[in-house]
Amino acid sequence: MRLKYHSFLLALMVTGNAVAHNERPLSLFHTPEHIQKVMRLRAAGPIPSHHTTSNARPAHVRLDGLMYFGPTSWRLWINGKPYDKRVFPNLTVVRVTATHATFSWQDQGITHSFTLAPSHSFPHNKGSP
Repeated sequence: MRLKYHSFLLALMVTGNAVAHNERPLSLFHTPEHIQKVMRLRAAGPIPSHHTTSNARPAHVRLDGLMYFGPTSWRLWINGKPYDKRVFPNLTVVRVTATHATFSWQDQGITHSFTLAPSHSFPHNKGSP
């Protein structure tokens, strides 16, 4: 308890000192140089990824499971994995209902979509989108 009180007092003194001098409070964990570097990186925007994401048609999508609690509260399992945009970067969930889910992907500015019920799949057919 005493350590928490001392930490609080130290933070209060650092903050109070900075306010008295019209400055930002110093961080207790980072050097001023590190803070400046972080601020420069944040201002520059997101760091480009080394991984390239493809917007090509998904090769095979199987809706293994669907839990629906409401329009904004649902959970999907695709190809045996919980749906996560990072795992399926070229697949967007458009709408989920209690009985099905609608997906889409973009290909050269054209949006394609398909709807699946649980245990159904979207195969890769070369003839049609």
